[in-house]
Amino acid sequence: MGTKVKISANFCVFNEEDFIYYSLKAIYPFVDKIVIAASDTSWKGNDFQIDRSLEIINTFPDVDGKIVLKLGSWKNATEHRNFLLATSR
Repeated sequence: MGTKVKISANFCVFNEEDFIYYSLKAIYPFVDKIVIAASDTSWKGNDFQIDRSLEIINTFPDVDGKIVLKLGSWKNATEHRNFLLATSR
């Protein structure tokens, strides 16, 4: 009769090791897809020590295959978010 609504969660990630596991755990049961765009540089272009964010994402128990990880560099927040919007469709 109707179309099932699908929900996608999007994450712009750069040095988020303190929060990424808990964020994924909190939303995982409620979404159909999780798109994570992990950047290797900050939006300000500063070189920072890369943390364990990717390790945490890659070891998260994705039993339903919901997580899509994209790696890249984005110049600013708008570019990063627009990439996620285009990817999550």
